[in-house]
Amino acid sequence: MSGLKTGEQYIDFAMPWDTVKPVAFTKWPKCGPDISELREKSLKRSTSDQSLIDMKTEAIRFEEKKKNTLKSMNIDDIRKK
Repeated sequence: MSGLKTGEQYIDFAMPWDTVKPVAFTKWPKCGPDISELREKSLKRSTSDQSLIDMKTEAIRFEEKKKNTLKSMNIDDIRKK
């Protein structure tokens, strides 16, 4: 009794198994452009742009709200909120 014939090899017109020979290569050294000026400008922009400040404030407020999962069942506390 033979096993089930499953897999691509049993499909009509399946391509035969093949391999690709490895190619020799030299890794690039881990160096890159100096982005310190870019970082400095980005930090300056993100601390002076009001829309970015507002987004950061909202994100902080959202995280605080997400942590506060306990709700009071006291009707007076609910009415205050």
